[in-house]
Amino acid sequence: MLTDAFPLLMVAVMIYRATEGTTLRRVSERSVLRRRGGGLTAPFAVFDKPFSNHWFVRSSQLLTSVGAILNLLLWTALLGMHSVIRCC
Repeated sequence: MLTDAFPLLMVAVMIYRATEGTTLRRVSERSVLRRRGGGLTAPFAVFDKPFSNHWFVRSSQLLTSVGAILNLLLWTALLGMHSVIRCC
């Protein structure tokens, strides 16, 4: 679980830094906290028999999909930064 949860934390920090100084900062904070918090607590509420092999597999799949959504938000923030920062 820790190896699946660590990339979520890293992507959340990158989103936080990418939206620094923009109006999307507050929106990104709320959406990232909801997805990260929901992704970490949902396996305990949704799947039965915690800490069994079946539970770990499903939890890993859930955390991976939450990570994909956060990755999409990160790329959206980075592309938004590119339009703000005019290069060359």
